[in-house]
Amino acid sequence: MSKGNILIIDDEDELRVLLARVLALEGYKTWEAPTAHGVRLALLH
Repeated sequence: MSKGNILIIDDEDELRVLLARVLALEGYKTWEAPTAHGVRLALLH
C-alpha cells in the first residue's frame, strides 16, 4: 500500500529519477515532470 503520492518537478533528469527511486523504496507513489508546464500538459492528457 502506498504511503501517499508525491509530484517531483525538477529540470535535472538524474536528480529527479534518483529522488523518485528513493521515495518509491519508502513506499510512495511518484509522478515526475521536468517543468511545471510539463505537469500541466500531463494533466490534460
